This record gives sequence, C-alpha cells and structure tokens, in this order.
Amino acid sequence: MKILFLVNCSGFFYSHFLKLALSVKEKGAEVCIAAGNNNKKHELESLGFKVVLLPLSRCGKNIIKEIKALYSINKEIMNFKPDIIHAFTIKPVLYGSFISKVNPFIKGDVISSITGLGSLSLPKNSRDKFIWGLVKKFYKISLSAPRSKIIFENGDDMKFFIDNSISNECNSFVVNGAGVDLDVFNISYEKYNIITIILVSRLLKDKGISEYIEAGKILKDEGVNVRLLLVGDIDKNNPSTMNEKDIKEAHDKGYINWIGFQNDISQYNKLSHIACLPSYREGRPKSLIEAAACGLPIITTDVPGCRQMVDDGLNGIIVPVRNAVKLADAIKTLSSSPEMMETMGNYSRSISEKIYGHNSIRDQFYNIYGIK
Repeated sequence: MKILFLVNCSGFFYSHFLKLALSVKEKGAEVCIAAGNNNKKHELESLGFKVVLLPLSRCGKNIIKEIKALYSINKEIMNFKPDIIHAFTIKPVLYGSFISKVNPFIKGDVISSITGLGSLSLPKNSRDKFIWGLVKKFYKISLSAPRSKIIFENGDDMKFFIDNSISNECNSFVVNGAGVDLDVFNISYEKYNIITIILVSRLLKDKGISEYIEAGKILKDEGVNVRLLLVGDIDKNNPSTMNEKDIKEAHDKGYINWIGFQNDISQYNKLSHIACLPSYREGRPKSLIEAAACGLPIITTDVPGCRQMVDDGLNGIIVPVRNAVKLADAIKTLSSSPEMMETMGNYSRSISEKIYGHNSIRDQFYNIYGIK
C-alpha cells in the first residue's frame, strides 16, 4: 500500500500525525509526505519517509502561484500513484480533493481531515464573508468525489458540513484529534509554588489571547494570587495574529507570563495547575488533549472543538466565548479550591486514557483507511 500525506506545514504534521505515519509504515506501507515547507524534512527522511516540497503557501492568494501549487500536487500524485491520499488543513484538502476529482487517472481513496474551520469561518467583515462563501462552495465541489471520505475532529464541524450539503452522513467520520503519548504526558505532583494557569497556543486573536490577557488584568487588579502562563509564538503568516508589542506590554505589566515557543510542553503542563484555552473555534485542540493527559482541569469556551474537551463541572469549567470577566471568574473559582482541581484533574486523565491515547486514535484512522 502507498499512502500520500498532503500537508501545508511539515512541522504541523511532525507534531500532530507522526505517530500515525510511523504506524502505517510499520504495517508495510510506503509513505510519502508532500508539504509546503521543509521545516522537518531531515527528521522525517531520517525515519524512512519520502518527503517532497510543494510550492504551497498557507496564506498566498496569487492566482498564478495557486495554479502552480495545483500543478505540483497533481504531478506528485501521478508520480507516486498512492492508494490513499490523506490531506490535512484547508488548502491541501481543497486542492488534493479537487485534483483527485477532475483527474480520471487518479484511482486512490481521498481522505480529507478537517482539523478545524480556521479563521475564515469567523468572518469579521463583508469581504471575509464573501471569501468564506467561496471556500464553502469550493469545499462542496472538491469533496463530492465518489471515493471521498471526510474526517472531522468534532461533531459540530461534521454537522455544519452535512447541514450545508458539503458532505453526507455516509462519508463523514469523527476522529478525536491527533492523539497523545500517555507515557510522556502524565500526572505529576511537583507543581509551581504559585497557582499557575497555562495556555499553550499560537498567539492568534481567534485563540482568545486578548481575553486571557484581560482576565489576567482583572485578576491582578483584584489581588488574586495566580500566574497566567502563556506558551507560544507569534504566527506572522496568519491574518488573526496578535501584535507582539501588545503581548510584551501585557507581560511587562504582569497580566501574563509569556515564555514564547517551547519544545517540551509536557514539563510545563506537569508543573501547572489549570489549563486554559478561550478559543473562538477549534477542531480538537491538541494543547487541551495534552493538558488533560497531564491531569489538569480545563477552563475553555462553549464553542465547537473546545466544549467537547470538558464535561462541565466534572473535569473543568466552560465559559462564554469572548468574555474575559467570566473567564477570570472561572479561574478564581477553580484556583481557590485544591480539592476541586485535584478531582477535576483526575477526571481529565481518565478521559484521556479512554479516548485520546495514540492507539485509540490510530485504530479510528485504520478503520477509515480499511487497514486491519
């Protein structure tokens, strides 16, 4: 069997779906990873994968360059002749599916992972609404191939696609994220001296970073003795990126403690007391999956992808989206009760062991691939 993984960013694939690629390789599959950058080319090749660079830009809108990207994807599919094409994120999904539909010489199954609807699904003006409307139409055209299967990370996104006639119940599936290594991400009883809330994310407005900062200001003004740790970096290629100056200013004022991008997220989760992600919409947030595996209670928003991570009152607290006051209240409530934090944290870990381990996620993908 030949499997082609089609992705925007090799780093994203390496951090999220490496275990899946390794497992199908161990099953005897020949694996090619076609990506829009070479960030993890050396690491992936050292593990025995074929890696191909595509002229694929995450935010590019130049029509000539986009046609070139389509041509390159088609060329790679024709050269590799995969039995399965598995695409992740918007452009690879749209382009890979569209090519597979219009090219009669491509015979493999086409699997599209919708890892969230992205910033486009949260239009801020009429121009954004127009672009999102076009994207939905392109989704409908591209994903209508007979061999198409669509994977979602939460039921809300799947319902949206079905209700908008983009997919149907027969070719739509839910897989609970990318999985987590339960041996690496586990409970630790060694904690920071001060109650620490951790938010791990790219620094985007859509992740609720502004609300997190505002909640930090509220808590500081009220004299609540907690620390709001912010782990992540500016994403300059994303239209929703935060202003670095604003982040540094919030750090300097003590509203948050920004430590930038970190490789070993597990150690920061283990030392922290509460995980937080006040996002506006998600697929199934990896940061919260990892935090839950470390036995942290979760504070997150009542939006697709986030609400699926919390049984409200059992392993965390769900708050309204874009509401810094309610976010600060939830942090005060939870941080003031060690017993509640421990009970909810243990419940988070039990959920992780049941549904988020790599073996469980792998088996869900295998069922869709038709691998036994």
